[in-house]
Amino acid sequence: NASTCFSSFKYVGEDVMVAVRGHLKLPEAGQYGVRLATASPLARLAVTVGQRQMVWQAGAGGVREAVLLALQPGCYSFELLYANSSQSLELSWALPSSPPPHLRLAARRLP
Repeated sequence: NASTCFSSFKYVGEDVMVAVRGHLKLPEAGQYGVRLATASPLARLAVTVGQRQMVWQAGAGGVREAVLLALQPGCYSFELLYANSSQSLELSWALPSSPPPHLRLAARRLP
């Protein structure tokens, strides 16, 4: 069971950027609910899936939410860029067949 939380980094500071790249397996076609929990300002991070940058909306309790549309199941390129990574962050994903993200989230491993 993999963690969805990035809580510590080898190097931190104002001039440091963390880059996490890999592939994300999306097992179903449809709309995925995505939640981002972090105290960092959105200007300091970017999440890209399948060459599409996630657009975040304000959610309850300071959590940000987005919708990712997968036209077909498969593996998609994934990139997380995080500047000045002094705060932890957590990404959670809900399958298209799951209840809406504000009701229940199914965590998915980030490569």
